[in-house]
Amino acid sequence: MEKDSQIAFKAELRELFEKYGLKDGSFAATDKEGRFHALMTLHEAPNIAGLFQSVLNIGRLWQHARVVVKDILDDFQGGMK
Repeated sequence: MEKDSQIAFKAELRELFEKYGLKDGSFAATDKEGRFHALMTLHEAPNIAGLFQSVLNIGRLWQHARVVVKDILDDFQGGMK
């Protein structure tokens, strides 16, 4: 993602944060070529507390994904018995 695209994307993300009353969020994705992009945005004035919450949100998302994948694998393995 080019620098101009990143700036535009962050602006749109901030608008969504304002619309839904969110703050201290992070966004990560891969593009069609498989390159990883991590875009972090802080709704309020950037400070250490907001940055820490954004990082915690990444951990929370990882934990949620881990549980979902585990449940899917358990269902798959249970169906094989």
